[in-house]
Amino acid sequence: MSMGNMKWTNDQLNAINHSADSSACVTAAAGSGKTALLIERVVTLIRGNEAENIAAIPADKFAILTFTKNAAEEFRARMTLAIDKASRSGDGRIPREQLIKFRSSFIGTINSFCLGVLRDNTQLFDLPVNFSVVEEGRGASMMDKALDNTMEYFYSDEFTGDFSGKFKESVEKADGAFARELLLKTYSFENDSELRKAVRAVYYKASSLADRDEWLDRCASVFSDKDSAAEHFFPSIVSGLPQVLNDISFSISKAENNCSLINDETMRDKLY
Repeated sequence: MSMGNMKWTNDQLNAINHSADSSACVTAAAGSGKTALLIERVVTLIRGNEAENIAAIPADKFAILTFTKNAAEEFRARMTLAIDKASRSGDGRIPREQLIKFRSSFIGTINSFCLGVLRDNTQLFDLPVNFSVVEEGRGASMMDKALDNTMEYFYSDEFTGDFSGKFKESVEKADGAFARELLLKTYSFENDSELRKAVRAVYYKASSLADRDEWLDRCASVFSDKDSAAEHFFPSIVSGLPQVLNDISFSISKAENNCSLINDETMRDKLY
């Protein structure tokens, strides 16, 4: 057995020998050997396993993603040692050339992998060839400016007209001024800070989705009429009613108790 004659459990062996043409998910606690298992899995894929019907895969055909650069560097070092050791085993199933090929495999962070995909496909994503990733501080400043511009538009007459034009056929009361007032009252009567937080939250959520326009349209459709809103929100309102009734009952009991104390002459003398 490889990896220093490590004794694998049945579940680990199942993961190591899992079919190469389907997905597998391994979950385990920290320090339980996930990295060692992944290394053995890659070595197995490079070697191939006829008994498990796993065809050999060239060592330059892997993409291994990590969360941090340090993890990627550690994995590359350990993986190189594992391939080197396997190529010296004498069975000839992993030629030495695979060690050289492995240098061409991608091992890095999720961010760097995605950046590479974008750089290799700038035309497909309609990006300039020399695009760059914005620095975090400047990105935050740009987002604040964009949100300021959005809120300025929200308070303008242009928003009122655009809202009425966009939703006149799908919303019972497509009144931009009414919608603006309702949003402000929903989040705060004093300022728009909570509304701004909500806009940011929606932006982050939408940015994480493959089809954000579809998600936004689906969210907006919930408020298109009373029936849609009732269908969406009524179940959650009903499920929360027992707790609300318990709170009201507790408050009434406490109020009755306080009233009885006030009616008691001894307690009334102490209170006053």
